[in-house]
Amino acid sequence: MLAIPLGKIIVTTAGTPVALTVPGSYTLPASGCVRKVEVWADPGMTGTAVYVKVGTSILAALPKPASGFAAHWSTPETDGDVVNPTSFEIDAQTSGDGAFVTLWVE
Repeated sequence: MLAIPLGKIIVTTAGTPVALTVPGSYTLPASGCVRKVEVWADPGMTGTAVYVKVGTSILAALPKPASGFAAHWSTPETDGDVVNPTSFEIDAQTSGDGAFVTLWVE
């Protein structure tokens, strides 16, 4: 599998989710889908949580890391590239916080 690191997705305004986008330097399969999406809370965040969302549904609330261990969330690994990363969003309790995101493709 090939990792596509999106880096830190920063939520400029708390409560206004930021959609995942793939930098132009990476190419997704023709389907636009990936095998897995992984999200880690930023150890340096100032608020208490960041959120992984699809629309208005919160899939995960990742708390501020304690002792340097970041909370982690991922989609189940699929058999093939069938997860659409653009359907996921990152939100935060505090403006300027965010999460680190990696996409995995076959």
